[in-house]
Amino acid sequence: MKKMTHTKKTLSVLTACALSSSASSIAATIITTDADTFVQGTSNTNNHGSAESLLVKRSSAGAGSQYTRTTWIHFDTTTLTGVATAADASFTITVDGGGTNVTSGTISLWGIVDGQAGDALGTDWTESGINGANAPQKPDFTDGAITQLLGTITLDATNTADGASHIFTSPELLSFLQANSNDEVTFMLTRNQNDGNFTYYSKENTSSMDAATLSITPAAIPEPTSSALIGLAGIGFLLRRRR
Repeated sequence: MKKMTHTKKTLSVLTACALSSSASSIAATIITTDADTFVQGTSNTNNHGSAESLLVKRSSAGAGSQYTRTTWIHFDTTTLTGVATAADASFTITVDGGGTNVTSGTISLWGIVDGQAGDALGTDWTESGINGANAPQKPDFTDGAITQLLGTITLDATNTADGASHIFTSPELLSFLQANSNDEVTFMLTRNQNDGNFTYYSKENTSSMDAATLSITPAAIPEPTSSALIGLAGIGFLLRRRR
């Protein structure tokens, strides 16, 4: 009986310690774009690296039209920690409602595959130099070995107002980041055929609106309480055997 009493007391103390433990939490890692711009068509030589807005449009005249606009956004991912074991990833960009934004159609997020032309800032393109004529990737893009479709957002009256956040998150985006090996990624935003003009804030905007960001959500860590209780079950079993 004494051994049994001792066992119960031991388990009671351990259980109390376990229940008093609090869950551990790890904040998401968030980085901001270091280069963003847009290009017109496939031959226009105008550069928009200093523009306060990023335009996205797909003209009915086709991808080569000067009215077709593709946004380019780059991130230096050196400080984006925990990618390999992350549970989720997200790309966020803020709507600039000061233009003539439409409230229908879609926005598509594309990524340039690691090592392909356009992936590396300063080598493949620069914010102050890229234009429709020299862009290393030109629309329309194909989901495959060079460019990958990472997500889409459908526009409506609820997400097109000034300051609205467009958040792209998908398994494809996470896998794309996990495949990265040179600590930099380039994204492109496009519209579907005949979709009208849509505008986002660039990092050059002077209205205090946030520039585009990329974030990683760490995988959940089991709460100490749960882990401890699992251990207690094993301890209880061993103590019962010793009796």
